[in-house]
Amino acid sequence: MPEGGVKVNKIRIKDITKDLGLSNKDILHILRELGIRLKLSPVREVIEGRRLVVVDDSIVRGNTSRQLIAMLKAAGAAEVHLRISSPPIKNPCYYGIDMASRSQLIGADMEVEEIRAFIGADSLHYISLDGLMACTPVAPDKLCRACFDGQYPIPVPGEQMSYAEGSQVDKERKVTEAKSSAV
Repeated sequence: MPEGGVKVNKIRIKDITKDLGLSNKDILHILRELGIRLKLSPVREVIEGRRLVVVDDSIVRGNTSRQLIAMLKAAGAAEVHLRISSPPIKNPCYYGIDMASRSQLIGADMEVEEIRAFIGADSLHYISLDGLMACTPVAPDKLCRACFDGQYPIPVPGEQMSYAEGSQVDKERKVTEAKSSAV
């Protein structure tokens, strides 16, 4: 008997996720989808046969939107149109917003029509960046818009653009355009 009089037994806990072929990433995805189903409960009597317009603040990965639209259609919605009150999120935020990496951002690699098809909406429209900036009394040069256009207010290691100093990519594109138009 060990010190203190407490009997200690070694036990082995089996990780069934390996038997199922699931990674930690797979498990997080499953939990995220379950959370969406628990949070949202469409009411068939209100939805059935109707054309719906859903307004959301953003689409980050697309999973929530896709699941929501599928649930609304399963509840009998005739059409589901999605309106987003931000431009497509194409770049990660390094300033305190917990956001996916660029590879996980649906707006980084897909055009609006591709996103619409992926999430299953009948139509999808985003507000433009200019439209979003017009909604606030703050001067556009004082707003951080990096997640939408990649122009970070201060240089970020690994990122090419900064609107504080002007975009290097924009400068290179302008030089290329000037050379092309001179020819």
